[in-house]
Amino acid sequence: MTTYLVIALLLVIILLLCIPFRERKNAAVSLLLLCASILIFHYYGATIVGLTALAARWCAAHWKSMLGLASVLAFFLMWLSDRKENVAIRSGDARAFNRRVEAFKSSPYNYDHEKAVAAATRIKEGR
Repeated sequence: MTTYLVIALLLVIILLLCIPFRERKNAAVSLLLLCASILIFHYYGATIVGLTALAARWCAAHWKSMLGLASVLAFFLMWLSDRKENVAIRSGDARAFNRRVEAFKSSPYNYDHEKAVAAATRIKEGR
């Protein structure tokens, strides 16, 4: 074990010497994280793989509920995004207003420019 440890430390030293001085701190942190992840996988790999297989079997058995949950989550995230953009339009953000006008002009709405501006103006006024 100690021979392998010495070889590993020599490789780390050689790698750090090949890296420019100002980038050594980032390289050392990356190497430390790599070694930690390798050790974690070495000691807990079988448990991680077993739990992953168990989760995969559960998802295969409950794929309809997982699909429903993903749909609800996607709808909620789209609603939050739309709400955030509506708040930006009401506060007077011209870029958000123009993005909404362009969205109204594109599919599935296919509004002409005047109708798109009128719709975005209704959002701006809070109606």
